[in-house]
Amino acid sequence: MDNQNKPGGDENREVTLTINVDVPGYVPEWLIVRHQITESTFTAAVKKADFARLEADQMVVSFSINEELDR
Repeated sequence: MDNQNKPGGDENREVTLTINVDVPGYVPEWLIVRHQITESTFTAAVKKADFARLEADQMVVSFSINEELDR
């Protein structure tokens, strides 16, 4: 059984997130913005394994997943 069939899927698979930050213009240095929505909201492709990095970033207010995780 490959990781993509397990609950949660492959941790190295990238998913597109919408990320909201506290300070306009702030982007975590390890992310690449795909689309800037507002000064504080943007989308980026992030590996599921890196969700914890976003959660630990005090400047990140929230993030939402723009696709289904389990297929």
